[in-house]
Amino acid sequence: MAAGSCCAGRPAPGWRTALHLIGHAEETLAHGSTFPTPEWMDWFTPVRLAAFKGNTQLKAGHLPQARHTAGRP
Repeated sequence: MAAGSCCAGRPAPGWRTALHLIGHAEETLAHGSTFPTPEWMDWFTPVRLAAFKGNTQLKAGHLPQARHTAGRP
């Protein structure tokens, strides 16, 4: 597999895409969805998703946002 790629040859998503998708997952957890939720989504509790988001923000260099996210209960 080539560097910077994943998922059967598709490019790896950047941090902006990752944070956008995490935001969408937060909305789904908080408010539900009109579409069926995938079975694997039950692994993401709000706490796990916040940890994942904080780590992504940290890797993206968004230190103030990562600190804010880490301070969430």
